[in-house]
Amino acid sequence: MNITVSAVRRVTNDDTRFRLHNWLCSRPVTMRGYALLQPKVRGGVVNDRTDLVLEGFPRSANTYALAAFRRTNGPGPVVASHLHTAVSVVEGVRRGLPVVVVVRDPVDACASMIQRQPVTPRSALTAYIRFNSTVVEHLTDVVVSDFAVTTSSFGSVIKELNQRFGTTFTPYDHTETNERWCREFVIEADRTDQGLVRARTVALPQASRRRESQAVKNAVRQEKALVHRAEDAYHAVLAQGS
Repeated sequence: MNITVSAVRRVTNDDTRFRLHNWLCSRPVTMRGYALLQPKVRGGVVNDRTDLVLEGFPRSANTYALAAFRRTNGPGPVVASHLHTAVSVVEGVRRGLPVVVVVRDPVDACASMIQRQPVTPRSALTAYIRFNSTVVEHLTDVVVSDFAVTTSSFGSVIKELNQRFGTTFTPYDHTETNERWCREFVIEADRTDQGLVRARTVALPQASRRRESQAVKNAVRQEKALVHRAEDAYHAVLAQGS
């Protein structure tokens, strides 16, 4: 890992790192500089080689969507994803690229993210509002996929993408074999990101997380004003993207 990034990790906590990442990725200029320091960020940036932009707020089935796309389209297409920033969506639209935005109910998404990375409900909701309030202005040029659709019918999302943009991507078929492959993809993605697979971080349903999820959701709901704004942004995205 780059020395500068390592130093930041040593002296900041999870919430501060999360807010710093979001701030750096919220502006094209700072994101480009950040990408120079952090290879993982650089790999997700939209560029001249990008074939598809696949973005969403964390814990909105980003990794599953990427897995489903890779299962039927292989490693060839260059996909910009997992920066969790609206900047990628805006840049993809500017370039006329096919763009998919995955979304999820704000309380569910923020609670799941907090279970993975101990940030405050306020930080999670603020980032959620920033992402969705920005992308809502560009939805005439993107395909929106809600969580339930992403996780149960992503083939229909790829079909809509092909119809909208004239692409020829192969739709995903929700067979048992394909789902097993996607599960292994998600597990390997967590191992690559974290160095090992943890129930707390892997983007798959976990019994241990389900047991504590209600308490985390209740904590998120305590931020009533932010939850209201986040829900408004979520519903605006769904309405504009339908």
